[in-house]
Amino acid sequence: MYDITTSTGNFIANGFVSHNCYAKGMALRFHQIETPEEWGIMTNKIKPSLNPNRKYEGIIMTPTSHDITLSNVDLAKKYYKQLLLAGNTLLIVSKPIKRAIFPLSDHLEEFKDTNQITWRFSITTMLEERRKIFEPKAPGIQHRLEVLEEMYDRGWNTSVSIEPFLDITLPTIVASVIPCVREKIWIGIMNKQYCPKKLWVDNKLAKLYSPIILANFKTLIDTRFSNTGKIKYKDNFVNNLPKNKQTILTAYGSGGELPPELEAQENISWKSSFK
Repeated sequence: MYDITTSTGNFIANGFVSHNCYAKGMALRFHQIETPEEWGIMTNKIKPSLNPNRKYEGIIMTPTSHDITLSNVDLAKKYYKQLLLAGNTLLIVSKPIKRAIFPLSDHLEEFKDTNQITWRFSITTMLEERRKIFEPKAPGIQHRLEVLEEMYDRGWNTSVSIEPFLDITLPTIVASVIPCVREKIWIGIMNKQYCPKKLWVDNKLAKLYSPIILANFKTLIDTRFSNTGKIKYKDNFVNNLPKNKQTILTAYGSGGELPPELEAQENISWKSSFK
C-alpha cells in the first residue's frame, strides 16, 4: 500500500485504491506505484505521511492512492482518530465498501457533530456494465448508493464525486444521489492521458466530453438542481465548455436534448429522473 502527501489547492492529499481502474494510470504517473503489477497489492507495512498528532491548515483529503478496504480499515480507524483529536478536518474519499466504511464511521462517531469529517463517495455511472469496464474490482453502484443513503441517515456530512462521469447517465446520478448529499456533488471529466487509448476510443469518450455535450449536461442539471446549491463543476469540465456564451445558450435547443447518436449509446431511460 502506498502513501503520498501533496498540495492540492486547499487540500492536503494524504492517502493510503486497490480497485483496478483508471486511477491506476494516475498512480503510475505520479510514482505512487512503479509498475502496473503493483496496483492492487495491499500490505500492512503502511507508513502514513502525515504526523497524526499535528494540526494542519486546510482540509486533509484521504486516501489518495488506495481505497479503504477490509485490509486497512483498522489502520484507518487509528490514524484518522489521531488526526481528528489533533483538531484536523478530514475529507474521506472512497468507492465505499459497507464492511469497511460502516465500522470506520462507528469508530469515529464522536466526531460526527464537530463538522471535522465529510464522506465523499465516488459514483461515476449508473450502469453496471460500464462500471465493470472502468472499475472492474470496485464495489457495485447499488452498493455505493446504499452506503451513501445509510451514512446520510446516520447524520454524517456526505458528498459525492462524479469524476470522471463515464456515460450519459450523469443526470440520473445527480438525481439519484442529491437527496442524500449534505455537502457538494462534484462533476468532472476523464483526463485523456490517464485513460488507456482503447478504453477512450471504444467508449466514445471524446464525443461524450465534447463542448456541446458538456453544455447540454450542464443545462439539464442546472435547470433541475442549481437552486440546491449542491452542484459544483471541476475545472476540467468548465474549461471544456464552449467558449462562445451564445453557443452555450442556443446549442441544445429549448429542451436541452442530447444528440440522438449519443443518446442511443446506452439503453437506459435516464430522463425519467427529470420528470
